[in-house]
Amino acid sequence: TDMTQLKEVLELTAGKGIFLGFGSNSLIPDSGLQVPVIRLQGEFKSIESKGSGKLLVGAGASLMALSRSVSE
Repeated sequence: TDMTQLKEVLELTAGKGIFLGFGSNSLIPDSGLQVPVIRLQGEFKSIESKGSGKLLVGAGASLMALSRSVSE
């Protein structure tokens, strides 16, 4: 699963790195970064209704997908 893969990456990187959700609005210096960048996808992109107007939104979900979800 995606969670299993994330755990493996965390073990390999000793938990050091930068986590990106969808990655929009992220500025990276021209010199690059000295730590791994982990972009959350797959199950982390989920948007789930919990009832009573509440949503569970994964860190990898785009704002566009979220806005579409709430407008339906």
